[in-house]
Amino acid sequence: MRCFTLSIALLLAGSLCADEVFVKNKEKPLKGTVQKESAKGVQLAGKEFIPAEDILDIHYDLKTENKAVLDSYQLAYAKDRESQEKTTGRRPNMEAAMFEYDAAATKLEAGQEFAKRNMEFRIAVLRARVSTEFRATLTPAIKKLTDFKAKHPDSWQLSQCLQTLAGLNIDQRDFIQADKCYQELSVAPVSDELKQEAEFLQVQMSLRQGNPQQAQTRLKALASKLPKDSKNAIRAVVGQAECLALMKKGPEAIKIFQQMIKDAADPGVKAMAYNGLGKSYFDQGMLKEARWEFLWVDIVFNSDKAEHAKAIYYLWKISSELKETEHAQEYRDFLLSDRQFTGLEFQRRIQSEAK
Repeated sequence: MRCFTLSIALLLAGSLCADEVFVKNKEKPLKGTVQKESAKGVQLAGKEFIPAEDILDIHYDLKTENKAVLDSYQLAYAKDRESQEKTTGRRPNMEAAMFEYDAAATKLEAGQEFAKRNMEFRIAVLRARVSTEFRATLTPAIKKLTDFKAKHPDSWQLSQCLQTLAGLNIDQRDFIQADKCYQELSVAPVSDELKQEAEFLQVQMSLRQGNPQQAQTRLKALASKLPKDSKNAIRAVVGQAECLALMKKGPEAIKIFQQMIKDAADPGVKAMAYNGLGKSYFDQGMLKEARWEFLWVDIVFNSDKAEHAKAIYYLWKISSELKETEHAQEYRDFLLSDRQFTGLEFQRRIQSEAK
């Protein structure tokens, strides 16, 4: 990746002199001293508050004179990044990162709880990635994430932890336990935006369980709390159309999505509608028709990373079913390697399904 070799050399050279907060949709990290952390996010000294839902990761500046600890931490971080940004050597890099994070955390001096906590979290996340990408047993990863959320109920990592844990349960088709994770997130001390997102994810769990009636009930309760014409109110309409499709009313769902595409001005809404229309075609076996809809999201309306990930996933599925091996590999590699998709449902799906 861009300047990756140089960045590793710089990391291994010594202290950062600042914490680095990697934020969604920003090319460079925000630098400063993390002064306060909570489930809602982190506060950089003298700078803006960063919501937890916007944080990809934090690379902490360790305050230590123990060279072995610093070297282990920097190597762990470099291997962690490399496992995300390269399509080769992923498992060895993940295993090395877990080993070095543990070595650093074990010997880290007291008073650096933020950094130590994040090392624990990165180990849990990496264990989850190994489990899903390489079809290893999910039990150790589930235990690590469960222990982490119990030990750190007010950490900025809590929302990521619960969503990753839900994803592992989805991977083993335990939608009831995944639903419980989203229920826990919906009442956690996180932002209202994350709570609302958790409620939408509960709707998806109803749909994954083949229970459109429960999904409709949840959507009605959710819609009653949403401002009219807000993006999430429109998401509720999308959900209702998905319920129709699941109840074998595909033509009705298609009409709703087509009207949404025609009326919508917001790119994010168009992405949801195109994805919904593509999924409706896909479920009816109309693969070539579905592909055109997903391509609109991949190429034009791709600002919403969750919707973009969904489109890429289905483009991979379509290419695979049509025996277009090269295209399928390109979509797979893109969804796995782009850090903006880290932890999203459709990245986890392709990790567990792709051979």
